[in-house]
Amino acid sequence: MESIAVTSSNPSIFDPKEKQKAIYLYYDSQYSDEALDIYSEEWQERILYWHQKAIDNAATNLRSEQNLENLDFGSFFLAHPIAAFSLWQLLQACYELDVAVCGNSKADLDEIESWQKLNPFKYLRDHAVQDKWRASLELFKAQIKAKSEDTDVQEESWELRMHDILVGVEKFETAFESLQENFKANLAGEKSADWMIARIDEDIGKRFSMIHRLLDFKESELAGTLPAEETDGLDPRELVHSAGPDILLMISVQSARADSHVAFEAPKPKKRWSFKKNPDKSRRPSGM
Repeated sequence: MESIAVTSSNPSIFDPKEKQKAIYLYYDSQYSDEALDIYSEEWQERILYWHQKAIDNAATNLRSEQNLENLDFGSFFLAHPIAAFSLWQLLQACYELDVAVCGNSKADLDEIESWQKLNPFKYLRDHAVQDKWRASLELFKAQIKAKSEDTDVQEESWELRMHDILVGVEKFETAFESLQENFKANLAGEKSADWMIARIDEDIGKRFSMIHRLLDFKESELAGTLPAEETDGLDPRELVHSAGPDILLMISVQSARADSHVAFEAPKPKKRWSFKKNPDKSRRPSGM
């Protein structure tokens, strides 16, 4: 595997716009608007911080899985800004899903924020994160069964939360597809890229498995939760429950011998890429 190191140790001659421009030009060539904010002051400050941090540390050698486990995002960005930008977007999708699944209180949100300080692949496999997901989903299932009567959540808020989880899953899937395409173009032939993709797929797969497994119900457990007038005339094997104009919960009823089970599932994604085909270049920042 390759090594990553800072190209210049002199902060006075380091120009973050070189990294920003490389990212912008790549996404612009794909007719994508995903990098429109790359020239922002926030991104400039991030890159300068990562550069200074890298100066204080030795170069990172990516010749072992142990070093990849401990991969510092800033160092990765400085060496491979375009590929790292796609990893950044994927991590933001993961953090949003953390909030949808686990963000029940201010304390929970503070804990989720602390996860964002972990190195990427430590975060993805962190057992404390997995345990929090499990406990949150188990509590959520109990709230659904009780129709939120014994909790402080407002009526039908479980439906909004379910919607947020399903949207979060789709956002991750889109970001993951984009990352794989990006790595193929910008980290071609690098074994570390294959390792990263496999680890993301494995670790997030465990979290998605929790969603499917822990939000699984016997049909009788949801008696009275789904209004009869909204399910009349629908195929019982694929009930669709609408909780508002922007909320669509797809519920598949699975038969297991004599028992019927209901599982909330995200709609199977269509083959899609996050790159938006739009030949209009008028959005290019002036002077860049």
